[in-house]
Amino acid sequence: MVDWKSGAANAIKNFHERKRVYPAEFSLALIDYLVKHEVVKFDELHNFITIDFIITTLGHVTVPVHGPGSVPKVGGWYVRDETAQTYRINPEFANAWSAARGSNPAL
Repeated sequence: MVDWKSGAANAIKNFHERKRVYPAEFSLALIDYLVKHEVVKFDELHNFITIDFIITTLGHVTVPVHGPGSVPKVGGWYVRDETAQTYRINPEFANAWSAARGSNPAL
């Protein structure tokens, strides 16, 4: 069973504590956007930001939530749906992330 609250809080904390390739505020804004919409088309993101930024940011959330390695195919914080060409955010993670971010999400 995943501790969504702890995972979300640790991901946010890590963005602020560790130096990253991409600025924390940009990464947090991406996750805020995904959480707010829960289902986002690839093109909606890929037309405006690099795939490297997306993959890097998603990975920085995956490790605190699930540990090293890939997002679980079942019960992960997000799913990359190749058929529908979307990122789908787990609603339980979305609730935990929103609570951890409080009233100051970027988007």
